[in-house]
Parts: sequence; C-alpha cells; structure tokens
Amino acid sequence: MATFEASGPCSLGEYEAWEQYRLQGQQLVVGEEYMFMMRLKRMVAGRQAGKHLTRLTQIHPSDSSVYTVRFDLIHDATKHSVVDNLQFDLHDGRIDLFATSLTTDILKTPLTGGYFRGDFEMGDGTALSEQLAGTLPQLV
Repeated sequence: MATFEASGPCSLGEYEAWEQYRLQGQQLVVGEEYMFMMRLKRMVAGRQAGKHLTRLTQIHPSDSSVYTVRFDLIHDATKHSVVDNLQFDLHDGRIDLFATSLTTDILKTPLTGGYFRGDFEMGDGTALSEQLAGTLPQLV
C-alpha cells in the first residue's frame, strides 16, 4: 500500500529533491496512484511548487521516449476525483509544457515544470529525508 503525504503547496527545495526520483513513462501503471509534483510560474500560498495526488487512467507510448499520460487529480481522504481526464506528454519523465491540459483554470497559475513520483518508500528515502532537512510533513 502506498503512503503519500497530503496534497498542497511545497517548497522549491522539496520539488527539486524529489525530481531525482521522478518516474519514467515505462514505470507508470494505469490505475495506480502517484504524487504529481508541479513547479509553478508564480507563488501560491507562499510557495513556488505544489504536489497533488493523482490516479493514472491511461498511458500510451508516442515514440521511444515520449509517453502520453491521462490522469485524475484525486482527493486524499475520499479517493474521489477532483478533476478528471487531464492529459500531457512526458519527455524523460518530465511534462511537456506545450501539450499540457493543466491550465490556469485548474491551478490558477501556469506550470514551469512537473513530474510524477511514487510514495515515501520509493528510492533512497533516508538520503531524501536528509536532503530535505525536515521540510516534509510527518506521516501518521
């Protein structure tokens, strides 16, 4: 079972620290939940990055390194969709900003970057915790 922290604004340091653990298109599984990490063009709630729990609904390889991903933003507690059928292309695990449907209508500010990551159990969690130096919320 995946263990995710709450969705919401996060520090730019947290966004950058998790980026080394971003998932490539071939690692993503339809129906699974991932945290979508977003770098924002403008500050929101005093932060220039954010994260939102997502559920993948479709993934299609477009060519050898590009994957078209369709997903829903979901509410952490109820697991019901907040926004359905968002779509963008992943290049080397990062979103293609020119093809994304995540517009200002949803986020109220444009994105300058984004990627999917797994839960706290993925990758070298100890090194990540040390790198973030306590910026992550405690899980209960």
